[in-house]
Amino acid sequence: MSGFTLKLLALFLMIVDHCGLVLFAGTSLYLPCRILGRIAFPLYAFLITEGYVHTRSVKKYAGRLLVFAVLSEVPFDYAFFGTPFYMGYQNVFFTLVLGLGALACIDGARGRSGRIKASETAAGNTGKSELPAGASTPLVGAEVSAETPELSAGELWEQTMRKSNISKILLIVIMVIAELTYTDYGAFGVLVIVLFYLFRNQKVKCMVSVAAALIIYGFLGGFYIEGFGAIALIFILLYNGEKGQYPFPSLLFYAAYPLHLLILGLM
Repeated sequence: MSGFTLKLLALFLMIVDHCGLVLFAGTSLYLPCRILGRIAFPLYAFLITEGYVHTRSVKKYAGRLLVFAVLSEVPFDYAFFGTPFYMGYQNVFFTLVLGLGALACIDGARGRSGRIKASETAAGNTGKSELPAGASTPLVGAEVSAETPELSAGELWEQTMRKSNISKILLIVIMVIAELTYTDYGAFGVLVIVLFYLFRNQKVKCMVSVAAALIIYGFLGGFYIEGFGAIALIFILLYNGEKGQYPFPSLLFYAAYPLHLLILGLM
């Protein structure tokens, strides 16, 4: 199952979920639609980690997500709350942007200036590296070039510790922001993205931790069907690591979010 197939599946299930919420409330179709819809977010959370690892520019990737987060807010508010502006809840694109920032903070907390490369985390496919996504790696900043002044071991350690502490603080701040601004799934949504990244090459730990998080979130929030989101892990296990063939521009996946919300709002 390619990345394209996972995106298509996530998009379809998300639309089913939103149709249940907007069009079928109070009918027999409401609960089945909402249950199927629980599968969508874990898929998107997983795809964000894959996008983070493979993108050529994290800044541009985050920029695209942020642009569509802003574009989607009015259709989102109108579809679900009947008003163009509602500050009590924000669309999922904001959660994904914050999740992307959290992944950058994780790498910073490791004392690294760069992301995990796809080749470093594809040990199961390439055999070139046995390093799991959650493991520490040598500091990129420790590579001394002719243009970089040599640091003593003590200075390098202090520099690493400062960067690590700042990154950890930023990670906490990001999760607090997600919760206080009422983004879709809030701090939990950021946490699921983080878990997918930390255990990217440790399938058992990844599946158990994400499934447990989904079930606990459902019980804590009183929306018990959130546990059905664990079904997404079956499709993720079938992921072959390939991007897949796109018969249309990938930006259409982004555009489908505000467009379907606008249609539902008008309906």
